Amino acid sequence: MPSIMKYGEERKPMENTNSVKGSHMAWAVLSKAVNGRSEVIKVTNHEDADQAVKQNPEVFYKAGPFLIA
Repeated sequence: MPSIMKYGEERKPMENTNSVKGSHMAWAVLSKAVNGRSEVIKVTNHEDADQAVKQNPEVFYKAGPFLIA
């Protein structure tokens, strides 16, 4: 269960807010729907996912974050 922020607490990057020992946050790069179905191309970090979408925005989009444990 995620912790509740208290007034005045510093916000932390998303990768660190819901940490579970031995896990990390990930993003998926997906192909845009053809025939109503998208496909996962790869699961990666947010920087790599952003770069893939930036290079081919008409083909790919990103989804996430989600926890990989």
